[in-house]
Amino acid sequence: VFDRLHVNRPGTLGPSGGLGHGVVLTECVLNPPASRQHMAELLFETYGTPHVAMGADVSFAYAWNVHKGIASPSGVAVGMGHASTVLVPFLGGVPQYRNCTRIGVCGLGLTTHLQRTLELRHGKALNRKDHPLSAFNVAERIKHDICRVARDYAKELGDIQARAKKATPTPAAMPTQTEADTERKRQRLNANGDGNGIACGIEDRNGSGRGAGTPPPSPTTTTTTTEPAAAVPVVPGSVEDVYGPGVYDMAAAVERIQIPEIYFQPGMAGIDQMGLTEAVMQVGTAAGFEQGSSSLGGGYGSVLLTGGSSLYPGIRDRLARELRAECVVGTKVAVP
Repeated sequence: VFDRLHVNRPGTLGPSGGLGHGVVLTECVLNPPASRQHMAELLFETYGTPHVAMGADVSFAYAWNVHKGIASPSGVAVGMGHASTVLVPFLGGVPQYRNCTRIGVCGLGLTTHLQRTLELRHGKALNRKDHPLSAFNVAERIKHDICRVARDYAKELGDIQARAKKATPTPAAMPTQTEADTERKRQRLNANGDGNGIACGIEDRNGSGRGAGTPPPSPTTTTTTTEPAAAVPVVPGSVEDVYGPGVYDMAAAVERIQIPEIYFQPGMAGIDQMGLTEAVMQVGTAAGFEQGSSSLGGGYGSVLLTGGSSLYPGIRDRLARELRAECVVGTKVAVP
């Protein structure tokens, strides 16, 4: 990677021929020492960097927000990354890696789950022949543009189902068994006889002597014409504009709130782990965060969300609401 980025070009070399600047390297939480040792040897011996700083990206993000005055020195950093979600508690600005935890809900998993859900509904229509990852890209775009976190998942789910039920047209009443038998008998009587069937010349109730081969008078039918619906304008840059019209209809679909809800209820996606709220409470309890009005805010007053999934609308309000329900009355809870 360094060779491709040309970090060892003549303008960046130091007096000794190595890199004239240090390197900051982010890594996952609890990275094995062997991996760190191999990377350090590569940077020092091959590239001659004067110094290297290694650390978890979630810790660097929390330290920067503390420096800017957004977060408090004691709190919880939640890194909602692409491959996993990591929670690291901080006490006095020092990360407590012994009490950190990790859950398997991640951005990649949510995109994959949304793709499978759409394929169950639309089949393989989302896959384009010219691009093998078109369905995955559509799911990723939907997740970024439309999905949001529900404040009350059960209530909003009921509202969506009620709207869908109201919008579904009521099917016509099906005939009863007696009516169906009568209709079949009438059709047999009205069929053209060939000598082996029912005899012709059956009189009807009015005595008109209409034969079995004579079709009944057709009732008067009225034809109504409906004007075509006006075309809905396509927003430039939207999924319909990029992948064509009719790809999906997510305006009132349940997936827009169901996919982000996996962070709070991992069991919906078959993940047997605790949700985001339970993980924050477990990390805070392990780190010794106090609760109540005498805790001076404790660590629950600074729960920082970082990563791409932290951009879901409503996720901060939802997490703060559930944390207040779990903590003792009077505990200061804030999700900046």
